[in-house]
Amino acid sequence: MIYLEDLPMLMKKIACAVTLTFVITTSMSAAFADTAAVHDTTRAASVTVSQTRAAVSGEGADESKAKISRDKAKEIAVKAAKEYFDTSVDESRFQTDINFVADYTGKDNYVWSIRFNKNDDQIMHSINVEIGSDTGRLLGFSSYKYVYGGDNAAIPKITKNQAKKIADEFAKKINAGEFSQSRYVDYLYRGYYGGHFPENYAFTYSRVKDGIYVDSNYISIGVNAETGKVSQYGFRWNDDAGFPGISNIIKQQEAFDIVKQKVGFELVYMPYSRNIYGLGAEQVKLAYTPDRQIILDAETGKFVDWQGNPISEAKVIELSEQGKTDFLSRAREIKRPDKEMDKDKAAQIMKTALADMYGKELELQALSYQNGEDYLGLGGIAVWTGIFQEKSVNEIGSGIEGNIGIDALSGQVVSLYKYNRHMTNEDKEFVPAVTWEQAYYKALDMVAKCYPDKLKHIQTEHKYSKNVAYYNDVMVADRIYDFNFERLVNGIRCTGDGISVSLDAATGELTQIRSTWRDAAFPDSKKAISAEKAKEIFFQNHHMEPAYAIYTRDTHDKGQKSEIRVIYRIKAVNDSSSGYSGGSSIDAITQELLNFDQKEDKVFDDKIRGYWGEDKLSILAFCGIIDIDSFKPDESVTRLDAVKMLVMAKGYDPYDRQREMEDLNFNNIGKEDMNYRYLQAAVKLGIIENKQTEFKGDEAVSRKDMAQMLVRLSKYDELAKAEGLFALPYQDCKNVAGDKIGYISIAKALGIAADESGKIPPNQFRPDDNATYAQFAVAVYNALKYIR
Repeated sequence: MIYLEDLPMLMKKIACAVTLTFVITTSMSAAFADTAAVHDTTRAASVTVSQTRAAVSGEGADESKAKISRDKAKEIAVKAAKEYFDTSVDESRFQTDINFVADYTGKDNYVWSIRFNKNDDQIMHSINVEIGSDTGRLLGFSSYKYVYGGDNAAIPKITKNQAKKIADEFAKKINAGEFSQSRYVDYLYRGYYGGHFPENYAFTYSRVKDGIYVDSNYISIGVNAETGKVSQYGFRWNDDAGFPGISNIIKQQEAFDIVKQKVGFELVYMPYSRNIYGLGAEQVKLAYTPDRQIILDAETGKFVDWQGNPISEAKVIELSEQGKTDFLSRAREIKRPDKEMDKDKAAQIMKTALADMYGKELELQALSYQNGEDYLGLGGIAVWTGIFQEKSVNEIGSGIEGNIGIDALSGQVVSLYKYNRHMTNEDKEFVPAVTWEQAYYKALDMVAKCYPDKLKHIQTEHKYSKNVAYYNDVMVADRIYDFNFERLVNGIRCTGDGISVSLDAATGELTQIRSTWRDAAFPDSKKAISAEKAKEIFFQNHHMEPAYAIYTRDTHDKGQKSEIRVIYRIKAVNDSSSGYSGGSSIDAITQELLNFDQKEDKVFDDKIRGYWGEDKLSILAFCGIIDIDSFKPDESVTRLDAVKMLVMAKGYDPYDRQREMEDLNFNNIGKEDMNYRYLQAAVKLGIIENKQTEFKGDEAVSRKDMAQMLVRLSKYDELAKAEGLFALPYQDCKNVAGDKIGYISIAKALGIAADESGKIPPNQFRPDDNATYAQFAVAVYNALKYIR
């Protein structure tokens, strides 16, 4: 999900630079993130724009701290690229960018971040390497190529199991000692077959010491799904010194009993989606969630926070009775017209709102419209967005700059983000212009001005939470005050909905405001089970897991140091990850666990294990082309599932808000239908026709229809329609209509629809038989090279 505030200065820099090539260095994490790279499709002369972690912190790190010199680090990087990844770096053809930066594992840990980049008329190739500044060890590697005008959406050719064997062997080669002390963690991960680059299978091996996981210590490996080569690597491993051991920790059952006694459960509304990408139709669930973060110090048995600090009573602020009355007196309804405003009207409203907030006229640029899909995470409303800047300011990064979004119907500001320049140039000392309490009242005043229609439906009580950030490698607390006034529905908190406000402590100015207000159906709270029953279900399905946690501590005289402690954290019994997940919520009506677990993943793997199409089905599942929840290999494939497979195989993300697609004419499919966008994409791709009739999604697809659908998407449609051109492709096709023969013949010639199960004789096609899920899916895989 992309938010407006994710784009603060990127668009501005694009507008002011002549040409840009972006090279984004991947920060390796235990969960292993895919390498990100963005290429300039204009292919004009390139200018490298690099932003390192040192730059983010405000100033370059002192290279004198490094035991490994800059030149030595580059030499190690070039050698490692060749030795381990079969990647040659010809420095006469690559730009080289070397930075000495603080590692994300701690401000006293430094790495050499080395970037080799080539961008010419034929290819963009980015290689990113991280070398330990004290050890000279390889800590990270990623390589990405994009061939201009080439077929960059490569088709995966190996399965996850095959890729894991490659990853295992690589880990043994590069980290033999550490590999023997680690455990493979089978994270749920599905690819997406819509990008410009081949997918990578991601594998993480988490460190195990004294029989328990060590947080942030891991080997992570990415294997290219097409070539079978290792393309990504990450490694972090603490020295053995500093581990306290587990002899002094309380027993696991004692930790469980403490949590069971102390933790309560709150009834909340929460947005929920089973979609593996976090996209698509969300529904609102009524659920019970733990009333606190469940982490214990394993020695003391006391609750601790993310940083390992003891939990103390948080400072709470709330409006007085009179203050509440005055606040609610400002409430009023806002009518949302039936017709959306045009661009000029939107610009006028934005300028007025900005002048009111900042006391000066600001210039607007790059106005754009986003439709009613939840592209910006604003609850599914249509919005106008724009970038603002002071008129007198020409230099990027000075004056007031940011972005704004307004409701395309009501004109309400739904998102505003002011770029905070102090993030890069603020001195470590600053004088607050307002206290946290004063900021609270200012924030509520802003809410009353912008959202008078929502005042009766938000929670105004707020708990204090210290906001810690690092500027110039120095910790600064409460530089920004953040407030989140959650939505209340029937007196129940609605997590994910509400109004968030951020204020600059040094100036008192608004830096961010955002409203998310879903138009959704909220389950009846009268149908909820009791909190006691929810608690019983929760603890039947969870346990306390011990782990080593590594914290970064600030010292007044010696900078920072790492502290390793043993903790207990809550874990669902079906959670195979090695980190803290927070446990599951409990559906207050169905009593189900609402964590996104790997149950469906494992059920699918069991379905296809030993099956005739196992490898191809596994690859399709990895690519997200088949729905593992509804997949039944031997049952007849429905027209809806066939259409969805073809849409995904074509590389279309049905929830891509930037694709304009026509409204559907089907009389039984409304916009609220979770499959609406799939069918829109299918119309755009020519898979189905947009008729004013019923879409028969539950109808079975025959094998001759399967051939027609695949050939049509392969762009051989016109050839297939040429009657009399094709001989009978199979003995049992004598009664097939003439307009279908061409499709079956082409499918046979392309090797798309041939039976691979061994159940159909080679000289037969069984055109009138219903195609099974497995037959259709395998045919889709065979057709990928033709339909991309």
